[in-house]
Amino acid sequence: MAKCNDSTVKLWGLDPTERSRIAQAAEPKHSPGDWISTSDYPMSIVSKGAQGTTTILWTIGLDGHVADCRTVVSSGEVELDKAACHAIVARGRYSPALGFDGQPMISHASRKVMWRLPGTWSGK
Repeated sequence: MAKCNDSTVKLWGLDPTERSRIAQAAEPKHSPGDWISTSDYPMSIVSKGAQGTTTILWTIGLDGHVADCRTVVSSGEVELDKAACHAIVARGRYSPALGFDGQPMISHASRKVMWRLPGTWSGK
């Protein structure tokens, strides 16, 4: 599993040894589930009926702020991909990761964002 994760991390342009240099992982200051909501769904996409799943990756800075968000797996809709990053950068805040020297260090996080229009989820 670690080799698979390492190859994905490399594919995304990150150093797979980053995890081994982190003594304490970055911790979200608020529930990440609240960082993206239905109000972030772009109205231009709602009118098209478009849906999809975006996988995004971002940097957590030394101050715990989110930056450099990018799409690593597109939903197929540029507007949805942009909306996911916009919301994470605007709302994501962390206590930064700490290295073994106790100092804050830059780290990264990722997540999938499932964009579904109300009434379309089948539960399957």
